[in-house]
Amino acid sequence: MLKNYFKIALRNLGKQKLHSFINIFGLALGIACCLLIYLFVHHEWSYDEFHEKAERIYRVEDVNYRSVEAARAETFNWDTRSPEGVEKSAFLPLPLGPVLKERYPDIERVVRYDESTALVRNGKTVFEEPVSYVEDSFFEVFSFDLLAGNAATVLQEKEQVVITPKIADKYFGDVNPVGKVLQIKIRDQEMPFVVSGIAESPPDNSSIHYQLLLPIENKPFYERHIDNWKSFNTVLFLELSPEAESGQLKDKLNQFYAERYEDAMARARQRNNMPEEATVMEFSLTPLTAIHLDASIPWYNVSNPLYSYILSGIAILILLIACINYITLA
Repeated sequence: MLKNYFKIALRNLGKQKLHSFINIFGLALGIACCLLIYLFVHHEWSYDEFHEKAERIYRVEDVNYRSVEAARAETFNWDTRSPEGVEKSAFLPLPLGPVLKERYPDIERVVRYDESTALVRNGKTVFEEPVSYVEDSFFEVFSFDLLAGNAATVLQEKEQVVITPKIADKYFGDVNPVGKVLQIKIRDQEMPFVVSGIAESPPDNSSIHYQLLLPIENKPFYERHIDNWKSFNTVLFLELSPEAESGQLKDKLNQFYAERYEDAMARARQRNNMPEEATVMEFSLTPLTAIHLDASIPWYNVSNPLYSYILSGIAILILLIACINYITLA
């Protein structure tokens, strides 16, 4: 019986070639558009999920409110742009991470992170490269693949550098770069760094990208800012212990914020004519997997989930029109 159905269908297709082509092509085009949109949306929502500890990693942000209304305003999960009067930043004081780790047992590890550029040289090969300054626990917190080197010790010494295969091929060719020296010029000083490891390049759906990784102690003006609580210039990630709750930790962090910046808060309330009990500054915690779709905070690669919802709606509409068109022509 099924064989007969196929024979009849093929016979009809042969008799009405143009009509069949238009009908099938229209439906196929609609399905193809839907699949492409699905792949894009799926990619957008898959950012940073490849990390084994993704559910326990948070980025700390600084939030400032210019009015009482702004502090009470709500953000929506379908549109993450900040309400008017709310300013958010992912850059925090350099000494904050170590102090929080020492003070709160809920925090298992901290990773201070910053990006810049530097001149990299090996012999006559010289290029300006993006450089990331990170904590020595970077590869213990994030699940980036190390092709060579030990995750616990690969960034333990100040003069160590971890590179990607692209950089290894660019500066060393076919020679094994581990143990070799790269000259890296940070600001006005060129220093030798020993290649201690090779890390696989981050996947496309990663919020963190790198080419060369250096210990955070090499960050420009590190010594000047190590005890400076007024300079907000370093990103901070926290790895919480398995039993820790982010809500409770956030309350503790804001108690610390109130203690450390009491005078600054008082001046902000006076400047914005806000009552004494009003919240003018606080810390917020964003899960690692939510960073890419958080349009309220400037970051290296962010998107607004509103676009994904709009595209998904368009995909459903295209598929619906294609189906109606197919049935009508049939």
